[in-house]
Amino acid sequence: MSAGLFDFNATLPVMGLQVLLLSWLLQQFLYSPIQRIIQERQTTIQQQLQLAADQLEKAQQLTLEYQSQLQQAREEARNRIRKVQQEAQAMMEEQLKQAQQQMTQVFNDAMQQLAQQKQQALNTLSSHVDEMAHLILSKLMR
Repeated sequence: MSAGLFDFNATLPVMGLQVLLLSWLLQQFLYSPIQRIIQERQTTIQQQLQLAADQLEKAQQLTLEYQSQLQQAREEARNRIRKVQQEAQAMMEEQLKQAQQQMTQVFNDAMQQLAQQKQQALNTLSSHVDEMAHLILSKLMR
């Protein structure tokens, strides 16, 4: 038998069996556990991604809800401010009206007092003029 590059003897089937046995052993003790670990890891990662997506969606919903509540609170604050301003304006107008009425009353009272004082002064002056006229007449007549 000549020793060529490819001799077909009993070593070839033994080598084939060794390769198959080694492949089976690697599959059972190395590849299968690694594939199981990789699969578990992918499942865990997928679950965590789904959880993160759910939490992100919930956070977005909460953000929208809070923005809506904030908008409502701002609108309520604007309405309250507007109402308080209107009430203050009405109160100020009422106080101004009352002050004007009081000033008109004070002015009318002062005018009446002046008119009374004028009348008293005229009456007093008239009586003094009468007295003076009598005095002058009496002096002229004497």
